[in-house]
Amino acid sequence: MKNNLSLLALLLPFFIKAQVPSILKDLSPGSASTTVVQLYAMPNNDVLFSASTNSSTTSGIYVSDGSTAGTQILKSFGNGKNLSTSSFLPYNGKVYLNAGTSYTAAPLWRTDGTTAGTDSVLIQGLTSAGLNGIRTMTVFLNLIFIEGYGNKLWRSNGTSSGSYSLAADVGNPFYRDTVNGVLYFTATSSVTGTELWRTDGTVAGTFMLKDIWPGTLGSNPSICGRYNNLLFFTADNQVNGSEMWRTDGTTNGTYMLKDIYPGAISSAISPQLAWSAANGIYFNAKDFQNTQQTNYELWFSDG
Repeated sequence: MKNNLSLLALLLPFFIKAQVPSILKDLSPGSASTTVVQLYAMPNNDVLFSASTNSSTTSGIYVSDGSTAGTQILKSFGNGKNLSTSSFLPYNGKVYLNAGTSYTAAPLWRTDGTTAGTDSVLIQGLTSAGLNGIRTMTVFLNLIFIEGYGNKLWRSNGTSSGSYSLAADVGNPFYRDTVNGVLYFTATSSVTGTELWRTDGTVAGTFMLKDIWPGTLGSNPSICGRYNNLLFFTADNQVNGSEMWRTDGTTNGTYMLKDIYPGAISSAISPQLAWSAANGIYFNAKDFQNTQQTNYELWFSDG
């Protein structure tokens, strides 16, 4: 009992200081509820969030300093039932987000946490809903790359003139690595399946490097590492199984380095265990002399 009382005495100051949770601000007065879609902490400790309410004036982007008076709407997007926002994306001093609704002309918005600093970036052909809306966004090469519904790849530098479509029929882009000013990514096309692509942020510099497995199945490439402006990856060309490949960002410079396990059997290279070093790339692989599950050998390539 004495020990329990001593513990209570120690914790009492914390209980006294603790505050009972309370509603920060009732954005949907009455019995209706508010749906907070995303939250993002600003450098000044204010919090950005988007909210869907039952009101045409209170659904939109908000900023809060943790107080009721300091919780203010930055931009209203009309009927909040259709508000759909992606994650907040910091870029060049502002935070970008997809705030597409059937009531907004453009889906790409940005804010610095103030009403005056909240506006949209109009991109020709990119609309707020349907097959021309935004699915995902990410930043590479000091550009925002946008995956649009309808399997389109877009780019933006935060201006309307610097925002445009890079390629069509590019589904589920998975951004892998940047080498010498080139962003490499895997993407799925209705014609070639999943293959390795590249972009430098221009239309001319965005293309699939090679249809390694001809047809719609795809070679399903996986990035292993980089060395000397080369990107190393595994891919299956249907003939040699999954083996180590390299690319210098050109079609002619994209090829298999060695059929380690001759024939259609894969050499079972694990991209997670590959290591980029100062002189090349090291990786585990199996050849025809090491067919057991645990019989791997250490391999090396400088490209």
